[in-house]
Amino acid sequence: MTAHSNGDGQTSLGRVVEFVLSGERYCIEIDYVEEIVKSKQVTRVPNTPAFVEGVVDLRGQVTTVVNPKVSLEIGDEQPGEYILVFDPDALEESEQLGWAVDGVRQVTPIHESEVTDAPVEDGHIKGIVDRDGEEFIIWTTPELATG
Repeated sequence: MTAHSNGDGQTSLGRVVEFVLSGERYCIEIDYVEEIVKSKQVTRVPNTPAFVEGVVDLRGQVTTVVNPKVSLEIGDEQPGEYILVFDPDALEESEQLGWAVDGVRQVTPIHESEVTDAPVEDGHIKGIVDRDGEEFIIWTTPELATG
């Protein structure tokens, strides 16, 4: 993600999609996301890891749906109502991949002044976004739920 300075002197780190998992807020760079769809009937695939919910057909494209709550061991592990579908080109993947999330809040810019270092050493957490000391959002990467 490239930093850009805007007219008010803040350095913008780009735009992110904010989403919810078990009541906690997360965000991911918009460049990774191809679309957001309402969850559909997922077909289970035998012998896949527990975090793989299965596959869905999105406009003729087979999309693997991952439940990040399972791999992160957070909250209830019920898959969410929405699927964040990742752009395969942005992930350098040959297959279509999506995360089952509980909700999608908004697309918003992130400014350098809002981001603090992650409290843990994890290459999949880019930092914590502090929204005026009232809300904290975990800034993550697509590999968080599968890495």
